[in-house]
Amino acid sequence: MPVLNQKIALITGASRGIGQAIAQAYLREGAKLALVATRQQPLQQMCEQWGVSPEQALCIGADVSDADQAQQAVTQTLKRWGRIDVLVNNAGNTPRGTLFEVDEATWRQGWELKIFGYINLTRAVYRQMFQRRRIARRAGEPRTKPIAELLEELMRHTRRLGRRQGKRQTRGEQAASAKLTE
Repeated sequence: MPVLNQKIALITGASRGIGQAIAQAYLREGAKLALVATRQQPLQQMCEQWGVSPEQALCIGADVSDADQAQQAVTQTLKRWGRIDVLVNNAGNTPRGTLFEVDEATWRQGWELKIFGYINLTRAVYRQMFQRRRIARRAGEPRTKPIAELLEELMRHTRRLGRRQGKRQTRGEQAASAKLTE
């Protein structure tokens, strides 16, 4: 029997890339999918190409960086199947280019989708999962882990910038290193 047989999975960023690959894998494992992307049409075309029935997949167009749209996606999924067993927070639009090539508005748009999409969907899904005791968390894992991981990634980015400067350590790298050891 497939591992995810009859499980309900909500997958964001599902119209391409990693999200699309996850959707294919979950389908093979028997899951029913709520597929979310900014535009609904590519999701519907994808499902048609794969031969997926409307009973197996719900295609939702939503900008999950907007809390209301994220909630609507969750509400549609719950209305269709009554529960969500798996949340795959994959929405994101990482800007292409270097730190100096990408303008601030583009950086902000990418972060809005990646960070607030994660926050909005997790808030919308968490309560019903928690009530059903469906939250997978490792023992001892801090409740603020996503924020801590984000800060760690920002510090790694600062160190990478420092390495590009050669042997000179940037002030940013010194500050990031000091914060880690304090």
